[in-house]
Amino acid sequence: MLPDRAGPGGGAADLRAAYHENRAWFFGLAAAAFLVTFIRDLIGGGIPFDANAVFRGVFLVLALLAMRVRREWYHVANAIAGLVLFCAYVFAEFLQLR
Repeated sequence: MLPDRAGPGGGAADLRAAYHENRAWFFGLAAAAFLVTFIRDLIGGGIPFDANAVFRGVFLVLALLAMRVRREWYHVANAIAGLVLFCAYVFAEFLQLR
């Protein structure tokens, strides 16, 4: 993910530009992974409407939006929302282990 080339004038690499150059395929792969899980569920008998499917759907939407939206504030909010939702997802799955 980190650029291997120097920035303009031989200075430090522009990490922001590198991020935006790679964001479409990076978030596209994430979206594809979530789509595969939904397709697997469809083939296996249907998508259950449970917390797991809701979380995967939210992550799918966030990834699809991150592919298209270039605004800096969205990517900051997406990272924070993704972390909070992931922690909530792990906590909800942990509660089901009881």
